[in-house]
Amino acid sequence: MAMSWDVSIFGGKEPPPVHNWPPGWQPEVIGSGEEVRQRISAYLPEVHWQDPTRGAYLGDGFSFEIDIGDSDPVRDICVHVRGGGDPVADLRRFVVPNGWYMADWSTGDLIDPNEPPPASWARWQAFSDKIRNEPSGS
Repeated sequence: MAMSWDVSIFGGKEPPPVHNWPPGWQPEVIGSGEEVRQRISAYLPEVHWQDPTRGAYLGDGFSFEIDIGDSDPVRDICVHVRGGGDPVADLRRFVVPNGWYMADWSTGDLIDPNEPPPASWARWQAFSDKIRNEPSGS
């Protein structure tokens, strides 16, 4: 599987403590698997649910693999992003109306849905392009 830029999505009344997880901290429940799939698909209807735990989405120059896991209830979602373009705009389509938060695991920072894609996305794209364009060893 190709490497990805990974974003986690959490719910709750306030953002998760991404830089300082208290001992035993768990994200708030965001719904059952079925509820979470419905909440994502309501705003991103192009998602194809390959099975109850994984959805695939093809955006403008990029793709998402949306992993809600097999735990029920769901406490967090992991989105594996591959490609180019502006994936945050399409993440925003279902994250903002659901009142969820996005965390960029390459930096450990929250992603502000009102800002352009974070610099870490551009760095990941450059790294990914470099790896893809390197000749394979013999």
